[in-house]
Parts: sequence; C-alpha cells; structure tokens
Amino acid sequence: MTVFPFRTVACFCLIFAAHIADAGNLDINPKTTGIGISIETQQQDYTLQDLRFNNVTHPLLTSLANAKDQIKASSDVQSVSLKMDRWVTPNINVFGSVAKISGEGIAKLPTLPGLTLPDVKIDADGVSYNAGVTAVARKDSYFAALTYTQKFYKPDSMNETNESYSIMPTIGKVTGSGIVTLGMLYQDGKGNYIGTTSMPPVGAITADISVESEHKISWLAGYRAELDKNLYLRTVAEFGGKQGVRLELGKRF
Repeated sequence: MTVFPFRTVACFCLIFAAHIADAGNLDINPKTTGIGISIETQQQDYTLQDLRFNNVTHPLLTSLANAKDQIKASSDVQSVSLKMDRWVTPNINVFGSVAKISGEGIAKLPTLPGLTLPDVKIDADGVSYNAGVTAVARKDSYFAALTYTQKFYKPDSMNETNESYSIMPTIGKVTGSGIVTLGMLYQDGKGNYIGTTSMPPVGAITADISVESEHKISWLAGYRAELDKNLYLRTVAEFGGKQGVRLELGKRF
C-alpha cells in the first residue's frame, strides 16, 4: 500500500498503486509474450493517522489536528498504462507495467467552533512502475492463480519513490465466448503526504498528513474476450471497499 517520505504536495497513489488488473495475465494461449494498453479509474477511502499544519501557529489548528478521527479522506484517480508479460513456464507468468496517473485526493475537514477551513487537496499526478509474477494451476476449463505485485510510485512534484505491494488469489473458467475471473485483492498501503488548504487572512497553508487504506481487501470480477487472432479485450470491475474499472486491449505474439 510501506513508507512514503513526501516533502512536497504529494499524491494519494499508494493508493492507486493497486492496478486492478495486473493480475489478469491468465490467458490460456500458446503465445508466450503479451503487450497491452489500458485505462483505469479507482476511488477509495482512507483512515487518517496523523495531521500537522505547517507555517501557521494557531490554537484552533491544533484542535483541528487533534480531531483526526472526524476527518474523512478519499481519492479519485485515473491512469493510462502500458504492460508487458511473458509465460516463462506453462504455469508461471511474469509481467511489468508503467502507468501515467492523474487525479486528486481530498481530506474533508470538520467544522469546529470559530474555525471553518476548505478541504485539504492533494495532487495525485505521477508515474507508477509495477512488476510481478502470477502462478497458475489448471484443470480442464478451470484454473486458479496467485499474483504478487510490487509497485513503485513517483509523483510529478518530487524525487522520492513510494513503494507498495498487493497479493491476489483468483479463480476462473474458460468458456466458449471468453474467460471469466473472480479475484480477491489485498493491498498493503499507507503513507505520509503534504496537502494544501487556506486560512483567512493567512492564505494558503500546508499540512503533513499520514493515511492508510481504510479497506485493504477488495473484489475483482473480470471478463476477457478474443477480438481477433491473438488480439483480446479485457474488462475488470473492482468493488467492496474500493471501486474501480479497467479496460485493456492486448496482443499476444
């Protein structure tokens, strides 16, 4: 999901780091190498662990920081990614991807007596690099898989790179019209960020924010259809704690 040493306005992409179909390399296909391009959206909520306001000293800000259990944080991000994978054995697939991420995170601040501040906003633009491995067991038209993904996220506004990981067991069936899958995604995600808000008459102020994913587990339902020889379309929907959709066009060769 992991330590994120942010020193500027940063992103909630620990976050999005769970590219929801990285575990989708389950093609029952004699071609060993694949390449795909995809678009994806994801929304999720976070639990606030710590909040500290910078460059302004005010008793009401201290009270607001102490009311972190009343602060709701969430993110809404989108990505476009390029992925490559290869079957190194009939049951082991390795893959890597790079994604351009855009979007925003928000921490909704409660209203306290004498103090009302706009939401803290966090820029989520950046680039994500992912690598992983999928192990598959097959029997007739059914299969089961386990995928591990290591994720590295670099926001546009800083030099540091953030790390996270995910684990996903999947079951599936090959049908006459395509491949149907159902998976459970566990993503370990937490991090430290810097957001911005404003306080009259001071103006813009920054805040150090520590968050972790409110829901570490989500569910994925997928369908893969062959459009032409070795050309396929894959769709994946994420639900249960996180919401997301992914659409991928892939080619095997």
